[in-house]
Amino acid sequence: MAEQPYQAVLAVISEGPDGDGGSRPLGSVPARVHGWLARYEAGGPEGLADRSHRSASCPHQMAAEVEARCWSCAGCTGLGARQIVSGLGRRGVAPVP
Repeated sequence: MAEQPYQAVLAVISEGPDGDGGSRPLGSVPARVHGWLARYEAGGPEGLADRSHRSASCPHQMAAEVEARCWSCAGCTGLGARQIVSGLGRRGVAPVP
């Protein structure tokens, strides 16, 4: 659990949503505090834990098999990107990166 979000949520709960926010930690933007409050209401103190900003998926990522073939082509013969793509196309790999 992150300390700043927790302190900000406790301040809003104790003062009420219309409080002056005097006890909120410095640097807390009201919109961010409202987001923390929603996360706290949905998941309790565990809802305030730091979350990853990493995407769940990458829609343009190539298949693992194609990636492995690219690495094997580049590592064995010292080819460049255009030569690897051309070679994969000749070998019937689809779609080529």
